[in-house]
Order: sequence, then structure tokens, then C-alpha cells
Amino acid sequence: MDFLEYDGLLTGYIGLDRQVVVPEGIHTIDNEAFASISYITSVKLPYGLCMINDYAFQDCEMLESINIPETVIFIGPHAFEGCLKLKEIEIPMSVTHLCDNVFENCGLEKIKLHDEITSMGTAVFCGCNKIKELTVTRGITEIPEGGFIGMTGLESVTLHDKIESIGENGFFGCYMLKEIFIPKSVEKIGMGAFGCCPNLKIYAEAKEKPEGWEVDGLTVVFGSKGPQ
Repeated sequence: MDFLEYDGLLTGYIGLDRQVVVPEGIHTIDNEAFASISYITSVKLPYGLCMINDYAFQDCEMLESINIPETVIFIGPHAFEGCLKLKEIEIPMSVTHLCDNVFENCGLEKIKLHDEITSMGTAVFCGCNKIKELTVTRGITEIPEGGFIGMTGLESVTLHDKIESIGENGFFGCYMLKEIFIPKSVEKIGMGAFGCCPNLKIYAEAKEKPEGWEVDGLTVVFGSKGPQ
């Protein structure tokens, strides 16, 4: 058997195939089950899978493709960290929370967030320096502390008009970010939310600085409808 499994819990892989097909009947990929298996290039997960646990595919450096079935409801912290060749991934509507560091240092070139995602952790896409555009979807009303920290290639961010807060260090270290429009719905911007964004110009719909905004030292145009 190539798979170490007990009662639907897959705990490890000892096969040599580069293209892996996880068998039917598996409901959980356990912590570190595929971690650091550098020769795997693709993984097919079965319908009925519910959970991908912490560090499950961490440092699978050659992994290029993986499907996430619509039955999956949880993807744990660091699950795909260090998957350098993983250029894109589709997050199913069944996943409503993005855990800490889940895609840190991946090769992702684009990411599509759906409206069913209502919360997220810290450093979700940290080090994903090939992602240039990001749209924060309507399910997310609060960007947490360090939510999009370290996305060094990010050039464009779109925020919807229901966003209420941007946490401390929310976009810290997004060096390539040049402009962002912040709707008047945003009541709080935490300390360092746009730290180390040296070329950033903020266009704010609010006519004057709200009490909860920590934006001292940043270039902010108030009463704006966005970049012209």
C-alpha cells in the first residue's frame, strides 16, 4: 500500500508515483501527510474529503496541480506553504475561512476568493510574490492583523464598500503596491497596515481622516472617488 490510512484518516504517503490519486473513502488528510515529498507533481483528491489538516502538503516543491473537492470544509494552517510550482488553486465554496499561512511562499500567480469566505488568518499569501492583483470579496468585512502581509509583488487591490476595518500590518511589506481606494465604510486602519509600502498613495472616500485611522506618514487623498 502506498498510503498510510486508518478509518478514513490518511496519515502518510510512501509511494513513488509523481502523480498521486488519493483513494475514495478518505475523509481527512492528516497533519504533514505529504509534507516535504519533493517528487510529487500532481494530486487528485476524492469527492467526500472533508479536511486538509495543518502542513498537509507543506514544501511539496514540485507540486503543480491539485484539486480541492467541494466537500472540503477546512484547509489548515500552512497546508500548502512552500509549494513553489503551484501556480493556481481553486478554493471551493464550502471553505469559509482561510487559515494562517495556508499558501505562504507558494508559486501562485493568481487567486480567486469567493464570497462565501467570511474570515481569514494571518499571512495567508505571504511571500506569494507572483500575485499582482487581489480583489477582497464581499464576504470579508474585516482584514485581520497581517492578513495580506508580505505580498511583495502585489500591484493592485480592490476593496468592496462593506469593508469595515484593516488590521495592523494588514498590507505590510507589499512593496509594489502603488495605489489603493479605501471606501468610507472603513472605520479602522491599524498601525502599520500599509507599512513598507514606499510608493503607495491612498485614495480615501472619507472627506477627512476618521478617528480610527492610523495613517500618519502616509500619502492620503481624502474626499476622493479613486485614482483618476
